[in-house]
Amino acid sequence: MTRISFSEFVRTTHALRAASIGAVIVGVYSLIPIWKESSAFHQIADHSSGVYASLELLLGLLLVLRSNAAYGRWWEGRTLWGKLVNVSRNLVLKANSLVDVSREDRVALESLVHQFAADLRDQLRTHADGSSPAEEPHRPSDRVLQIYRLLNDWRQRGLVSDDLLRVLDSELREFLEVCGGCERIQKTPLSPSYRIFIWQGIFLVFATLPWSLASEMGIWSVPTVMIHAYFFIGVQVLAHSAEDPFGTDSDDLNLDAIVATIGRARVTA
Repeated sequence: MTRISFSEFVRTTHALRAASIGAVIVGVYSLIPIWKESSAFHQIADHSSGVYASLELLLGLLLVLRSNAAYGRWWEGRTLWGKLVNVSRNLVLKANSLVDVSREDRVALESLVHQFAADLRDQLRTHADGSSPAEEPHRPSDRVLQIYRLLNDWRQRGLVSDDLLRVLDSELREFLEVCGGCERIQKTPLSPSYRIFIWQGIFLVFATLPWSLASEMGIWSVPTVMIHAYFFIGVQVLAHSAEDPFGTDSDDLNLDAIVATIGRARVTA
């Protein structure tokens, strides 16, 4: 069973700080209806809070669908990078055990495999919006091309047969499959209209909810609204953070650690 320490429980992230700030803003706003109840305008804008049960249920359902879609993208990105770790190890192991080449050739292959992972990480982070200038080279593809040229050199030197080359190619071609999958995630974000629609729903609910609770709960409506706002805003912000898993935020994939793991996939004697 996974245990969570107190430091982990209270640790905050960029997304959680944003949710906390949003909840505080809603809490400060909720003081206006409290003041209204003790003023000469106490009978203005009073309405029942019962209608918000169905509204919050609908908004919660939309947020669940939103977070599931975002987390699906995050998990797919993690699966692709896990696959890259596996195929990198397989390629290096097969080349070291099946091909009788010099130590320099083995080191060259291992270095190119590591550089491909680093280039893919940098490509995804540099072009976080999915755009890429036409004149700029696609470094992951260039790195795979260099590996193919190295393998072809081994074939021309008689170190690799055509059958063995197909065995190595079965691993190497997965490199660009992983690259294409990551770029598909990056270049096809969720519908902006859907995101905006949810933010509009959150705004409308918490712009009107304090006015209905103030007359029923008094000052206790402030913490009640803040708790609601923290979770609703938090789910939306976390979903937005998970939607693009290739950045450098604490909620993103730790690509630096994965690249380092691929760099340690060396068995050169």
